Amino acid sequence: MHSRGDLSYDRGYEWWLMSEAKKRNPNIITYALSRDVPAWVGNGSFFSQDNIEYQTNFLAGAKSHYGITVDFMVRSISALHIAVKV
Repeated sequence: MHSRGDLSYDRGYEWWLMSEAKKRNPNIITYALSRDVPAWVGNGSFFSQDNIEYQTNFLAGAKSHYGITVDFMVRSISALHIAVKV
């Protein structure tokens, strides 16, 4: 998602990789690492309603376009990683 209206889920190899992993092992646990957000999200503020919508659109896209349920969303703060079950 390069801009607010861009909900393309066709870029990158990660979607394909997760799809292939799920085919081989349907019980595999998946996670998404949320390190930063684009500047247009919440005016650069990570902790905003805008970012919540950005992250939930990502999760919804994984499900609707690839049939992937992301099991955990991980927030990385420096060396600290916080995992939240979704």
